[in-house]
Amino acid sequence: MRKEAMMSLFVGLVMISSILGFAVMHLNFTNAPANQGPAISNIVNRTLTTEERLFVLRTGRVLIRDLYPFNCTSCIEDNIAFESFANKFSNFVVLEMAAVPENETRIEMIGRDGKIIDLWNITITEDALLPMFCELVLAQPKECLLLEI
Repeated sequence: MRKEAMMSLFVGLVMISSILGFAVMHLNFTNAPANQGPAISNIVNRTLTTEERLFVLRTGRVLIRDLYPFNCTSCIEDNIAFESFANKFSNFVVLEMAAVPENETRIEMIGRDGKIIDLWNITITEDALLPMFCELVLAQPKECLLLEI
């Protein structure tokens, strides 16, 4: 009899603790503030941290990295074209634009699944960027859908 009483007490404690555990888990998750990640505008005039780049890509946006050398006078036209493109597709693109040392320069577009398109040998215009952008973006804007027609 004593063994059965101990076993029923053990089962009862397990049941009560599981009820309490689920209640605490539910309260913990429903009252916790949602982790929205860092606030990143569509044009960033500095280099992004790795965490910020990952956040941008996880949100389904395309990251355009325009890291040009210091004192680059020929980069101004490209920068203007990139800014115009990023403003036009502000919900779909984040432009990372900054002057960096010569050995750290990059001009690339990064999209879904981490696919990278190098933009070094491309004339930077909206017409040139749009097909590559449409290939990389997760949720496509109407301009991408119209390209397929």
